[in-house]
Amino acid sequence: MEIAQDSRDSQANVITKAIYDISKAIVGRFQLDDLLNVTVTTLAQILHADACSVFLIDEDGILRIKAGEGYSARLVGTAEYELGEGVTGTIAKEDRIIRTTQKGRHRDLPYWKGKYDHVQLPDDREKCVSFFGAPLRVKERVIGVLKVENKKEDGKFAQAFTKQDEELLEILANIIAVAIENLRLSEEKERAWKSISARAAHKIGNQNFAIKGFLRDLEREELPQKVNSLVEDISVCAKTIDGVIAEFRLFSKPIELKKKKVSLKGEIEKVIQRYPGREGLQINLSCEPVSLSAEVDMEHLRVGLIELLDNSSKFIPGKGNIHIRIREAEEEEKSRLALQDLVAIEACDDGPGIPEELKEKIFEPFFARRSEGSGLGLNIVRGIIEAHKGIIFESGEKDKGARFIILIPKGGN
Repeated sequence: MEIAQDSRDSQANVITKAIYDISKAIVGRFQLDDLLNVTVTTLAQILHADACSVFLIDEDGILRIKAGEGYSARLVGTAEYELGEGVTGTIAKEDRIIRTTQKGRHRDLPYWKGKYDHVQLPDDREKCVSFFGAPLRVKERVIGVLKVENKKEDGKFAQAFTKQDEELLEILANIIAVAIENLRLSEEKERAWKSISARAAHKIGNQNFAIKGFLRDLEREELPQKVNSLVEDISVCAKTIDGVIAEFRLFSKPIELKKKKVSLKGEIEKVIQRYPGREGLQINLSCEPVSLSAEVDMEHLRVGLIELLDNSSKFIPGKGNIHIRIREAEEEEKSRLALQDLVAIEACDDGPGIPEELKEKIFEPFFARRSEGSGLGLNIVRGIIEAHKGIIFESGEKDKGARFIILIPKGGN
């Protein structure tokens, strides 16, 4: 009895750790490609699999591979199945798990096609010795398929995936499916916002251009002092509107990077030196090691850093400090991107900080904590960082200041 209980406790611990690991890996992912890539990498590690892949059902009803780990990575951009075709299509159409229970017996399955064996296993088509696939399901609707292949134990191929593996993958598949669906809905919503913003920027820009033309005509006239003051106030408002329009355009415009390797300390130092700031605001910079470099589009990164500085400046009452720190990424941070060669850029301030419940919302478009804010600044920063295949998150404490952390691959991968 005690042995059985110990076994159940052990399996419960495995499941709990796996849920923690996959949740930690996917939380804060704002791009679908990024989410899927870290999913297959993390799952392969959790299940000790030689290969892992995610297929999603596109609008035309075809299952297409979106991410792969191990030899399945060779199929990305190539593999696709109709519903009911092969094992992958059968899992999706029949909404059920398929697992081989004996080593090498997957080829005995009546629906096994080996359609892409020549692509992913060009040198040894017998290398796939065990297989396991589960549907990705949201509210009784299948949105895709999650597959793992070749379970390894002590560096050698195991007989097959176990029943415990099946229970674990089913739990993780449900978590991943919900994350994928939420991100898809978020991306659709953001695309709609971008389209609306582009049209709004165009229409408002035209009207503001006309207003500034009328103001220039008035400035050439001899007007009473009271009217001149009013013209000046309207001019300030028109410039403010120009700033909002610029943010709308930046938000709605696709980000195209032109990356090159730069010394981060030198380039970010230039950004700080040229930042207009305000009286009482002190901006400090540190870099350890000083020689840290990365392959980035500095023009876009400069925009992102200025948005962060603006954000901090507006929330610091009176005198205050902003500290920019460039450093090597810590081990825990590396796990967020499943990459080792990362640089971290921190932006810390001594403002009021950000409440825990707002840490994700602040990156959403049009979410503003100030009545005069556009709610686009941090979303623009996030878009720039994600275009660099990096991430940004906030880890400060309320009443102790904000702490934004940017993680970017050094090589710009």
